[in-house]
Amino acid sequence: MDISQFKIWLSILLVIDFLIVAGIFFYLSGIKREMEKKVFEKASKDALKFISPLFDEAQKTAEKFDILIKEKRKIVRDLNEALDSRISTLTFLVNRAENSINSVSPPNSFDSEDITPIHSNNTKIFELADRGYKAEDISRELGISAGEVSMILSLKKKIKKSF
Repeated sequence: MDISQFKIWLSILLVIDFLIVAGIFFYLSGIKREMEKKVFEKASKDALKFISPLFDEAQKTAEKFDILIKEKRKIVRDLNEALDSRISTLTFLVNRAENSINSVSPPNSFDSEDITPIHSNNTKIFELADRGYKAEDISRELGISAGEVSMILSLKKKIKKSF
């Protein structure tokens, strides 16, 4: 074997070695990309496993909160209706008191039975007041505000004084 053949074989071996090294490099690069992809997918799945229950819990909490808001709106609506009813009753009593004061021939005596209360609490208020209860005690007993009790009792006194 002469040197020129040796150089050719050596060159061929170097090219083959280069191709083998390049092939291994590309193969390892592909494996690296696949591993990175699998790691990313696993990390994504793990993150979803962690976050998914939080989203579910947030959804349940939002639904509960929505129900509570609806209940509160109903309570406010009911309170407004009750207040409207009481305002109507008080307006009627004020008008009745003014009419009684302005009437030409008032009766000689005034009795709590002369008042026909629109609201059932008015009768109870008059009964408890006649027994000596104070406005605060009556309000606690009937579950209404002390201001309302005081107003109804003061209207009764004004009507009595006018007769």
